Amino acid sequence: MNSPIARWLLVIIWMSVIFAFSHQANSSEKTAVVFGGFNIFARKMGHISEFGVLFLLIRYALRKHIELKKATRVAVLLAVLYAASDEWHQSFVPGRSACIEDVMLDSSAVLVAFLCSGLIDKIVAKLSGAKS
Repeated sequence: MNSPIARWLLVIIWMSVIFAFSHQANSSEKTAVVFGGFNIFARKMGHISEFGVLFLLIRYALRKHIELKKATRVAVLLAVLYAASDEWHQSFVPGRSACIEDVMLDSSAVLVAFLCSGLIDKIVAKLSGAKS
C-alpha cells in the first residue's frame, strides 16, 4: 500500500476497531466467559497489541509526508493521545471505566513498538548498505 490515502485508511480502520472494542458494555464479564482465569491477561494483551499496532500504522502513514524521526515522534504522540481518549470514551460506556493504569499500559505498548521499529530500521539500513 503505497498510496497515502490507503495508509491513512488503515489508521482510521484500526482506530475504529479499538473504538468498537472499547464501546462494548460490560465487556469484562463477556471476556471472562471465553478466557476464564486468563481474562485479565488476555485483556491487557489486547491493550498492548491494539496500541502497538496503532503506533506502527500511524508511523507508516506519516512517513509518506514527513521524515522518519519526526514521523516517529508524531506517531508516539498521536497513539498516546488516542489511548487517553479511548479510556475517557470508556467512562461513558455501561460497565466500563476509565483507568490511568490502562493509559500507562497502552503508552508502554507504544514505547515497545517504537523501540522495535527503531531496531528494525537499523537492521534494514545496515542490510541495504551491505547490498550496495
